Amino acid sequence: ENQVQEEEGGERLRYPVRTIEGGEVFTNPYGIATDTNNRIIVCHNVRNRVVVLGSNGNLINTISSHGPGRSPLNGPVSVAVDRSNNIYIVEPSGNKVQVYDQDYNHIRSIGVV
Repeated sequence: ENQVQEEEGGERLRYPVRTIEGGEVFTNPYGIATDTNNRIIVCHNVRNRVVVLGSNGNLINTISSHGPGRSPLNGPVSVAVDRSNNIYIVEPSGNKVQVYDQDYNHIRSIGVV
């Protein structure tokens, strides 16, 4: 089992690194949120996408672009969810917030386009 080790206050902490479908190691999450369906939404900055997990940690979906035929996400660092389960993804490199509905459809961009 893969493990990550960190030192905090002189103590060494160990915890497992969870893999998602395809065996990919999920490391360096930048932002995390949950919705009213207990889905866990995590920015995977290094992979330019947002990963949606079930409450058990299993992969449900990924968001990696602004919609079919549109540009890919670029370094997402933060995520939030509103009461309607719309997902707000911050892309600082483009000075934008991308908004998706609860079915992962791109609704709009907020900010510089």
